[in-house]
Amino acid sequence: MKIKILLILWLCVFILCSCAKKKEVAFFENNYKGLRPGNSTLKDAIEILGREPNKIEKTSNGSNYHFENIIINISGIDQEHINTISFLIGSGYTCPNEIAVGESVESAKSKISMYKITKNSLYDTDKGIFYWYDKNGINKIVLVYKALK
Repeated sequence: MKIKILLILWLCVFILCSCAKKKEVAFFENNYKGLRPGNSTLKDAIEILGREPNKIEKTSNGSNYHFENIIINISGIDQEHINTISFLIGSGYTCPNEIAVGESVESAKSKISMYKITKNSLYDTDKGIFYWYDKNGINKIVLVYKALK
């Protein structure tokens, strides 16, 4: 009887584990003026942007380095390399999809071939670019090194 119960439990665990959706991580080769998330460092950012950060903000697992209308994030296990580069209103940045901060969400969606959308973000799953938005349109563009597919 005990063996029968153990076999049934083992079968249930096996079925649950095999049905669980595996999360796949994608890596991207984004670039801004030679800064590449996953490869470049804060030292590279200071050299390329030509100035020290205006503000350093500690996060739960790293730091945000605020430059004028650009935020460099270094976080996670790798505390040396840039994780993300965020462009804010006033940065004048236009991404590889030809989308600029301030553009409408509908216009942005028409320029992206594969995306996922949430209540306040649009994620280009091919290029690893997040577009954060509000009622006024795209208010932040984020280049990432890695993200869930």
